[in-house]
Amino acid sequence: YWPPDDTGNHAIRLVDFSKNTVSTIIGSGDNGGIIKGKNLDIKDVDLSSPSDLEFYPDKNHIVIANSGSNQILSYDIKNSKISVIAGDGSLGKKDGK
Repeated sequence: YWPPDDTGNHAIRLVDFSKNTVSTIIGSGDNGGIIKGKNLDIKDVDLSSPSDLEFYPDKNHIVIANSGSNQILSYDIKNSKISVIAGDGSLGKKDGK
């Protein structure tokens, strides 16, 4: 199965190989809608088909491609907060100037 994520479960999970555990850090399993705002508590956010992630700009933040809502999110690991950094939910196929 590729990609190795929980896109269809609308979640981001943490695998701890030393403890042989898997835990959900973001997402309830329900397909969320458009996310609005900054510094939202992760318990209040339902993801929508997260398809990729990357540490950025440092190891304390994860950027998430939330494909179902056409948005890029930033997860502040230390504070357990989510912020929208790009996208308003529209598909955005129209070219600009």
